[in-house]
Amino acid sequence: MAGIEMDMSQEKVLLHEVIAKRFFYILFMIYTASIVLFHKEHNDYISTLLGLVLVASFLFYQLVYTSKTFYINSMLLIYIIFYLYSVLALTWTIDVDYSIYTVGRMAQMAVYFLLIYNILKIFKIHEAIFAGFMLGMLWNGVLAFELIDVVDPTYLKVRFIGTTEHPNAIGLLALYAILGSILWIQNLKNKWLISLNILNILASFYVILLTASRTSLIIGAFVILFFMLQVFLNKGARIYLIIFFILGFVGFIYFVDLALLMEKIDFVIERIVGMFGDETHEDSSTAERVHFLHTMMGVFKENPIFGTGVNTSRVFLNGFYTHNNYVEIMGTLGLVGLGIYYSAYVHLMWKIYNVRDLWLRYYFSLFMFVILVYDFASVTFYSKSILLFMLLLHFMAEENRKTIK
Repeated sequence: MAGIEMDMSQEKVLLHEVIAKRFFYILFMIYTASIVLFHKEHNDYISTLLGLVLVASFLFYQLVYTSKTFYINSMLLIYIIFYLYSVLALTWTIDVDYSIYTVGRMAQMAVYFLLIYNILKIFKIHEAIFAGFMLGMLWNGVLAFELIDVVDPTYLKVRFIGTTEHPNAIGLLALYAILGSILWIQNLKNKWLISLNILNILASFYVILLTASRTSLIIGAFVILFFMLQVFLNKGARIYLIIFFILGFVGFIYFVDLALLMEKIDFVIERIVGMFGDETHEDSSTAERVHFLHTMMGVFKENPIFGTGVNTSRVFLNGFYTHNNYVEIMGTLGLVGLGIYYSAYVHLMWKIYNVRDLWLRYYFSLFMFVILVYDFASVTFYSKSILLFMLLLHFMAEENRKTIK
């Protein structure tokens, strides 16, 4: 009888663990999708609320069902130290209001991602991140193909913004969705899920094209070509991929407005030419960003060690920010802040270097390359999507290394 009671007790424990894992998978997927779907100032609170539901549910689960095990990794620890340094910088900031807003946002990020890392460690549900980004970008694909009418504008002048407020933002999210689908495919056996991920790759690249985001377009094209090379070297998957891409191309031609597509391609080419400062084709946004960089480099030279306080670039740039993570941190938090923040990147690159699976190492390195490049085009140190994917890379690098050993 004692043995039967023990077996029943173990079955109950296993059942609640299975239910909890599925519950957190769905909730995590919804939260990740919300980062893409609710990316505008008037609806960003929805993503915040879903994040609160996720972390509150996890804390409740920890209190009731587990042994109170709590995990932290060195990358998160570095980010917390960076946050504490930003708090310390409030004592010398030149604008308390700007700084307090960003410090509060960073505190939220630190707590969220500390708990999210624990969810990943306990339930091993990192694929929920891939699924969430795929859902978010497939919806943006629906908007890009104009299959449904929506109230919010989906274009900023001639550039697609989808569910965000800026074309570069949706371009970066689409690039993450492409990389996420490629990473997910590496371990998938279900052909329907593989097909859905390839569809996501195609739709996300079309979204990037409509954004005319130069960085996302160049890197996205390179990543897809790299993926096609991997598949081409795999004889078993080669024919399947060719058939799917042919069907995808036929569907693409059927749904796409070819005149609009050619217009966007011309616009992208014009913007890429503008990157090189040609007087005839100079892009206005490029000139503006160069001005921002010169201004903030001047600020950095006057305050090289500690900076002027987090987010104070807006004081010097009339309410704008630098559009460059390196220069933003250098100008506002000095070399001390820059060293602390990017030590997390160095640590993550070391983790990636020690991944044993060759293709995973290549794709993780590509991910890091994307983040490092985008840091030249945007301020990312308090971005939900950037921190989430860095956390994902750290987790997958750890898990891959442990599995091999």
